[in-house]
Amino acid sequence: MVSDPARAPSVYRTFTQDALDAQYNFRAHVPEHPAFFDRWGADSVSARAALAGHLDIAYGAHPRQRLDVFPAVQQPAPVLLFLHGGYWQALSKDWFRWLASPWTAANTTMALASYGLCPDVSLNDILRHVTEAVVWLHRHGAEIGVMPTRLVVAGHSAGGQLAALLAGMDWTVHGLARPAVAGAVCISGLYDLEPIRLSYLNRTLHLTQEAAYHLSPLHWAADRPPSACVLAAGAWETQEVHRQQTDYAAALRRAGTPVTALTVPATHHFSVLDELATPDRALFGTAATLLHGTG
Repeated sequence: MVSDPARAPSVYRTFTQDALDAQYNFRAHVPEHPAFFDRWGADSVSARAALAGHLDIAYGAHPRQRLDVFPAVQQPAPVLLFLHGGYWQALSKDWFRWLASPWTAANTTMALASYGLCPDVSLNDILRHVTEAVVWLHRHGAEIGVMPTRLVVAGHSAGGQLAALLAGMDWTVHGLARPAVAGAVCISGLYDLEPIRLSYLNRTLHLTQEAAYHLSPLHWAADRPPSACVLAAGAWETQEVHRQQTDYAAALRRAGTPVTALTVPATHHFSVLDELATPDRALFGTAATLLHGTG
């Protein structure tokens, strides 16, 4: 007997399993995504050759806990710490060195962090890893000539989830003055992990319902909101990406957090990241305003 797709049960909101999986399969949604990875890789090789920086600094015990730091020419300067995406299971900082050039030219120190990946580590471990990156920059940045006046965390996709959590963390627990993180710039972020738990992605992530709730920035917003937040998503992204951004922005506003939420025209999940490296675009300008404390 052939099953009737119209009778498939909903597993999350109105989505059947196949429909939910499609909402979060960003590579399938953008068939041309390999061209972006090719460009990111080539441009990152060029950036490594052209920029003065400190590469592959060990900021923790895990072999993937590595930082690249490209200092601003003039110190002290604000620091933008970028956390890559890849659904917590792929990629590394090395793919994103191309982001550094426009920021160092704008008198900003650019730092990029790699972290452990699932399934070798859990999402709780990943949050601990990137927490240690922030601690390292505050405690040891001066050793490499970096003296942060402000530190803002930026992230793309899964990195957006991590950036949002770091911006809401109580840093006094880690021996740092408040606020150790002045805000977050979250691009195509994942703020509600319950649909992630229910999707095909959980075959690798192994999220429990409790962990999905605890690690969702949406559920931190009331009690642990960022000081300020910039959110951005491409206009051509999936319905769920836009729903996630809308819901998180609303939760932050209820908590009194200043939020700028951008929908970037004519961009998808991968091309939207170019906006963070293009000085005449709204995302770059809004992030720069947050970094330099002029907003």
